[in-house]
Amino acid sequence: MRHTIHKKILSAILCLGCAFAASAYSPDYYTTQSKLSTGRWIKIKVSTTGMQQITPEQLRAWGFNDPSKVSVFGYGGCVLTGEFSEDHYDDLPAQPVYRTTDGRIIFYGESDVAFRNMSINARAPEIRRNTAADAGYYFVTDAFPGASKAPDKIGNIKNTGRIISYHYSIDVREQEVQNPGQGGYRYFGPDFAEKPKQTFDFTVKNPYSERGIYKDARISFEWGAHLTSASKIGLDFSFPTKNVSNVLLEVPSNSHDYYTTKSGYLTLVPTQKEEKTYSVTFSTPSSSFTFAALDYVSMIYPRDNNLEDIDQMFMALEYVQKNSRIDFTNVSNSRLQLWNVGVPTHPRVYDRIYDSSASIMRIGAEKDYSGFAYVMAFDPDRQMYGVDFAGEVKNQNLHALDTPDMLIITSQKFIEQAEELASIHKRLQGMDVAVVNQYDIYNEFSSGTPSVMGYRRLAKMFYDRDPEKFKYILLYGPGSYDNRHMKYGDESYLLTYQCESAQFTKNGTSNYSWDNYFGLVGDNFLISNLANTPAEVAVGRIPVFNIEDGRTVNNKILSYLENPPLDFSRRSAIVLGDDKDSNSHLRQAEEICSVIDSHPGYVVTKSYMDLYPTTSDLNGPKEVMIAALNKGAFFMGYCGHGSQAGIAGSLYYRSDVKNNRYDIQPLVFLSTCDAMSYDRNGTGFGESFLSQPDGGAIAIVAACRTVYQELNQLFYRNFTRELFGATPGMRIGDVYLMASNTSRTTRDNTTGGNSEITSNEAANTMCYNLAGDPSLPLYIPQYTVKATSLTGTALSDGSTVTIAPLSKNTVSGSIVDAKGQVKSDFNGTIYINLFDAPLQTSTLGQSDNTPAPVSIDDKHLSSTVTEVVNGQFSSELIVPESTTPGEASRIVFYAVSDDRSEQAAGQFKGVIIEPYDAGKAIPDNAAPVITEFYLEDPTFRDGDIVGRETRLHVKVAADQSGIYIDGPQLGRQASLVLDGNTSYPRAAGALSVDTDGSSTLDYTLTELTPGRHRLQFTVSDNANNTSTRAITFVVAEKTLPGTLAIAESPARTEATISVEGEWADTPTGRIVIEDAAGNTIFSTKRGQDVAFPYTWDLKDNSGQTVADGSYHCYAIVKAGRQNGFTAKTPIIVVKPTVNE
Repeated sequence: MRHTIHKKILSAILCLGCAFAASAYSPDYYTTQSKLSTGRWIKIKVSTTGMQQITPEQLRAWGFNDPSKVSVFGYGGCVLTGEFSEDHYDDLPAQPVYRTTDGRIIFYGESDVAFRNMSINARAPEIRRNTAADAGYYFVTDAFPGASKAPDKIGNIKNTGRIISYHYSIDVREQEVQNPGQGGYRYFGPDFAEKPKQTFDFTVKNPYSERGIYKDARISFEWGAHLTSASKIGLDFSFPTKNVSNVLLEVPSNSHDYYTTKSGYLTLVPTQKEEKTYSVTFSTPSSSFTFAALDYVSMIYPRDNNLEDIDQMFMALEYVQKNSRIDFTNVSNSRLQLWNVGVPTHPRVYDRIYDSSASIMRIGAEKDYSGFAYVMAFDPDRQMYGVDFAGEVKNQNLHALDTPDMLIITSQKFIEQAEELASIHKRLQGMDVAVVNQYDIYNEFSSGTPSVMGYRRLAKMFYDRDPEKFKYILLYGPGSYDNRHMKYGDESYLLTYQCESAQFTKNGTSNYSWDNYFGLVGDNFLISNLANTPAEVAVGRIPVFNIEDGRTVNNKILSYLENPPLDFSRRSAIVLGDDKDSNSHLRQAEEICSVIDSHPGYVVTKSYMDLYPTTSDLNGPKEVMIAALNKGAFFMGYCGHGSQAGIAGSLYYRSDVKNNRYDIQPLVFLSTCDAMSYDRNGTGFGESFLSQPDGGAIAIVAACRTVYQELNQLFYRNFTRELFGATPGMRIGDVYLMASNTSRTTRDNTTGGNSEITSNEAANTMCYNLAGDPSLPLYIPQYTVKATSLTGTALSDGSTVTIAPLSKNTVSGSIVDAKGQVKSDFNGTIYINLFDAPLQTSTLGQSDNTPAPVSIDDKHLSSTVTEVVNGQFSSELIVPESTTPGEASRIVFYAVSDDRSEQAAGQFKGVIIEPYDAGKAIPDNAAPVITEFYLEDPTFRDGDIVGRETRLHVKVAADQSGIYIDGPQLGRQASLVLDGNTSYPRAAGALSVDTDGSSTLDYTLTELTPGRHRLQFTVSDNANNTSTRAITFVVAEKTLPGTLAIAESPARTEATISVEGEWADTPTGRIVIEDAAGNTIFSTKRGQDVAFPYTWDLKDNSGQTVADGSYHCYAIVKAGRQNGFTAKTPIIVVKPTVNE
């Protein structure tokens, strides 16, 4: 960790002599030609901060034959702070060097640990540690001869002021082996449970004395523990002749604290100038803890400026003023160097006066300076720290990239998938997307060293060059709290930003991991105001661990962009509410529904736990939720309890995400704890939503830590407001960014007035992240649907029209723009849905709740689809009986143009459905006609073989009274029953109306058991006439061990399909190819098995070339006695363009 002896956030610590003010970079601050773009480069590793050497032998081994031409570039692992400053070099600066007569190159280099500021009173250093690396890195090249020059000089050797003859010697011991909170920046040493006694040896040599009295040395330490039963735990330590006990830690006052910490120190007074070793042993007599460990132990003491027999020595000089003179004794030769390293990117050498007879060397302090000076003394005739070869670096030039719309940061493992996604955005959205390997970022923007600031500095460059264009960052790959990969992860992991506050990082509700940190690229950013600073760029992450999941997410995005869900699902939302905590989650869910209802034309399905009897499987609310997902929804939100396993106890688990398939993936917000702990090295509930191929979510916002419901609701409410108030052209990332910024800066007080959010409260929102692509469009309608007449009655705002059940009614309207003018160039399709008047009901008052009123406003009565011509439409609407006759129902409209580029939406709320009157009903005694009923494709014949997962297709002809879709009357909905005992209630919601008045059901049957089955479908019309039809089929015995392989990725003109695995005989089979919705678009003929490899010409069963997009292929294979089906394998089709 970075020590907090002075209780500072150490990202904000300033280098001595540097005014690291937060400031803007002008666009011309950045070079357009990185040093790495030309020449040959070797990366070197620095493991210990101090003077480094590169030997001639190393240079020759790396291919450099002339050491005089070699320069050193970079600044190691600790220079970058969390703030932007022009004192930070762009690209790679040349380091000053000392060239020895034997051909060595010596330079000052920093590893992952470096000392910065000293406190005169506390006599303690502030130590900067790079929490993303365990070393620092530099570069060597001969492409720029002479770039590494001798350091600039400090030449005030005639100073006559105060003589300084001592410095502070610093020795810090720190092992970083465990992070008890699995989050935040802070690591500790070995646990006392594993190592009960921990001893540290410190050496004191040449201690400073005044008037014969030695100044004391101080040993400082900090430790942490989490208790289980006892109220306090003590830390004992033995030191020279003293034993001190009861350095106490108490039980955390907050139940969410992972540990509490305590710092302390002890002093000793040296007794001799000669070298002496002191040992200190730490132990704890208690065993009532789950965690107890030291953070660090350090010794600091004043030491004579005695340079006898040194290779190198770091010295912190106190009370240095502009006229000070600094004397050093026992200096063996005049070549000894004294470098000021207070500014590590610009070390300077002191002019020296050397008295060989007295072995004294003298320097003068620099002009106009007062404070500590940090000096490296070294003898260039001796050996310095050695550097290690870290690899040859290929030429690169990220600085030459044009500013993109979106930056994708990834690792080498996922570079192909990231580039594929970039090409999808380029082709389908016209976006400029830059795909960058994180190690290339480190090379140019953080001296080759992993650093969260490396990511931000690249983003800052793009933002400063064109802030209007650069809007999104996508992190493509997994992340871990363990950025240094000490315990978890590998180089395919991308960095996460972990909480740096010592106060926050110990608590499970505030030790956030926050990706939006990388979007903080504005001017005048201060790390001390991190929590309340608005971000400028929206950041999302695709947290996949393997390539297959990456392909899955890409396929979902491709399908979303190429075949956007532009149907009535765009007006549908699902709101889920837990039943705990005295109705609090119910009230929060109702508030969210009110936000949505304030934007006319949306239909909200409420799946509240307390609306249904409590059962172990929560079948009631779960079925409502899944049925709504099968119909299709634009948004789904949840508030209540949750975990990495699921939400609301057993309402929805990871297994439910996997087992439920649906075509339209919603945007999901989970206002709950730990639903997406993406940095804790496993796939949680939220992540599984994103990587689920046929279902899940298109994107999800969820928390990675324990969070508080009141502050969750603040973010949830702001997110819902921004989403449903979004304007045309907005994207997912825009909504997420605005809601996050607002929730971290302003408390929206619905009872009146606003107030600022504290940093503690903002930390709650910073636990939330966006999993998904932030650049995905929301497809917000540009225009309004205005109903103009119903059954011949002109409509206006506030008017009502009464209609009779089972009567023919005509609804007409227009597509209008913001000025109310008809869009006469709008031609397309309109979805017209009639909903019953709201049903007033009550929750059941289970658990610790009380019954509460709830209004249900999603009872669907009738649907029709018709054409829009020149901005006008008219359609017949047949209405079934209402459960709330005489009350106001509503018609909700959604229209999409033929080229799918324009949408419109609206509603009319003045429909009064009178009680049923047979005299007004149209006569209809004919049962509905089921014209199509098959599995997979039209070639299906009764008794055919299918796989354990198969797609059902049903078509019902237009009916005189209209097909009863999914209205409120029980027993009237369409039903699907397998083998007489297994029903599929969700299938009813999947029945939809087509423009010709017919109705279609496409539904996937999963986990079918091997053997013969009978499937029966029943459908009714609004006049209560019923039809039934059945088919039989055989499910293949088993899933075969073999897999399909596609030779082309993507498939451009054809796809070569091979079957892999060990077979008893030559395999043959029938190939089936489905689109993203699961519909069979191509299959080889039944009964005419084909040989492998098989070449598909990218044409469907009608002979038409398929559109670009994602498809799935499987085969029913026979090989001797082996008979079964393969798993589905994706095929990506991207046909050549005209210019290719």
